[in-house]
Amino acid sequence: MGYKKNDIVVVISSQSSSKKDKYSYSFCKVVEVGKHDLICKSISKYSVRDSFFTVSKKRCIKVEHEKMTSNDAKIINPQIGDLVVCVITNYKNDEVKKIAGVLESIHYDPSKNIEEAVVRIGQATEIVDYKNLIILGD
Repeated sequence: MGYKKNDIVVVISSQSSSKKDKYSYSFCKVVEVGKHDLICKSISKYSVRDSFFTVSKKRCIKVEHEKMTSNDAKIINPQIGDLVVCVITNYKNDEVKKIAGVLESIHYDPSKNIEEAVVRIGQATEIVDYKNLIILGD
């Protein structure tokens, strides 16, 4: 992949141990391009000054964003009958729950700023926030 100055990349960091490998990711800007490596600086609102580092091109993924406008790649809202999924977090106990099923109905109440969806999972139903649904299939 061809890199150029001012490209935005995701740099993949890794930590290896006998138990398992861990990965983390950082958004960075390319400052200089070499044959095999890049000089980058971290993009962080918490950085007081620029911090430059060298990284292999093999650890980088270029973020393609130059041709994207505010009207591109909008979220497609599910329709009644679509197979959908959403992920909900219970902040009290950090439990993550995935709900997948068929979108049965949509309830919109502008006076209460509510837009809920009823998702059917077999014989049961769950009420979820409509804006958190994505389409799995038709």
